[in-house]
Amino acid sequence: MNVNMSTGSGLVDLPSDLLRRVACFLDRDNLGSLSLTSPTVNQHLSIGSINHPDHSIYGVGGFFTFNDRFEDGWGYAAKLQGATTFANRPIHSVQVSFRWKDQGWGNQKGMVRVVAVNANNNRQVSCTGIAPHEEAAQKSMCFVPVAGTEYFLQVRVGHGGGHSLHLKNIQLQYIIFDDEERSISRTHRHLLGGCDTTVPFGVPSLLRQCGVALAELQGTPQNNHQKECQEAVSWFYSVLKRMGGKKTPEAVTLLREVLLAESKHQEQLQATSWTIGIGSTESMPITAYHPRGFGFGGGGGWGDEDDDEDDESDDDESDGMLFDDDTFDVDRRPFDCAEQLL
Repeated sequence: MNVNMSTGSGLVDLPSDLLRRVACFLDRDNLGSLSLTSPTVNQHLSIGSINHPDHSIYGVGGFFTFNDRFEDGWGYAAKLQGATTFANRPIHSVQVSFRWKDQGWGNQKGMVRVVAVNANNNRQVSCTGIAPHEEAAQKSMCFVPVAGTEYFLQVRVGHGGGHSLHLKNIQLQYIIFDDEERSISRTHRHLLGGCDTTVPFGVPSLLRQCGVALAELQGTPQNNHQKECQEAVSWFYSVLKRMGGKKTPEAVTLLREVLLAESKHQEQLQATSWTIGIGSTESMPITAYHPRGFGFGGGGGWGDEDDDEDDESDDDESDGMLFDDDTFDVDRRPFDCAEQLL
């Protein structure tokens, strides 16, 4: 098949299901390039992003400090989300982003990696470089989830005295194959915009609100207090309004589907904890706490900076996500992977 690299012709002739099968063999960056080959290819792929808030992993932005116990080896580990679907949509890839630094002086040894664990073996699927002395964004942790495999975020602090490793604003982004209207990713974005994201999603409040609204639409009596019903229904309808939708059964079903998926995701993450080694049941002892991030090692004290410094870095934190608002980075070469496909 001949492919016109300037128009993406040839790719547009592929059925959407076959095009997605091809896309499954691409990494995240080349997937973005493929989607830019033509509007038709972009529509057939229907790539959407699910961006989870930075407090949604490992407790509400908690800052923990652990003593170094593993010399130069990999030790502390925490389970990542291992799902291959979100709201019944296939997940193409998962990106883990965060801000980090080491103790700020001396030898640099800190690293972070993602490890895949299944019945056959353990293998590294993504790894950072060496942690910097100064705070910076780390954007390169990406993997493609496989059914039957668990994924762990694992850290190496270093050894020799005074080493520490600090992470904060740990975020997960799912790249999914959505429908042509990108209804799941758009609904998820509007959903988070209508919720109080300062409280954990693990509590059943979102599902209760969804259930109350569904019952109100269906005329079912509620056992909740009248005020709770009114607030829940008001919130539910406000999300539908921002979606540009009406109070139709289809819109309610869609919102409920995303609510269930997000609540399941949050509950799984809140059930995790840092352990000694992959597969271990021994939890890490908490020796310090600060509501800004995670620290590993005996030193550091990260989080003592003033609020102005944190505010200045907000723009950098958002740069860690490749796909934003269902669009792609237009500076990337659109055809750098097309010739490898056909």
